[in-house]
Amino acid sequence: MIIVWGSGLYGDVDAVPGIGQVKTNFGHLYYIPLIPTGSHFIFEESSSGWHGVPIRLSFKSIFTAWLRVALGFLALMTLIVGIVGLTDKQLAGGIGGCVAAAVFIAMFIATNKLAFFSPATYDRAKNIAEQVGLKEEALILIDLSYGEITEDEANHRLNELRDSNS
Repeated sequence: MIIVWGSGLYGDVDAVPGIGQVKTNFGHLYYIPLIPTGSHFIFEESSSGWHGVPIRLSFKSIFTAWLRVALGFLALMTLIVGIVGLTDKQLAGGIGGCVAAAVFIAMFIATNKLAFFSPATYDRAKNIAEQVGLKEEALILIDLSYGEITEDEANHRLNELRDSNS
């Protein structure tokens, strides 16, 4: 019997436009995230690895990872119940199981689309930037992305930074 265990990033939340997002490193069994070992702000991720900075443990990221696992499991189980019900000619139970599976799948997809999970609020983005120690240029990009400043003001602030660093 082969046992698949290791660690991986799960629970992607609080995306900051153009910069990165929060994910939590979990110890996993068969790619099911079980034990959170630390949260990170991920700047870049590829097949060869990821580049990020450790931040405080993100309970939102942990909750999201575990919620997605639970929704996936519930979708699979109710789909099986639905298929078994339909093959046993129990139409109501079969349709009910399939409808429940569709609802769980929709909820799983929603965890990637709803504002609670994916994009960071402006205040959260600024908080993450402080934790990570982003440079002033990135803070200006955050302000611009969230509509806190205009493009002209962003360019003006960037020019001031360049002049002060010269």
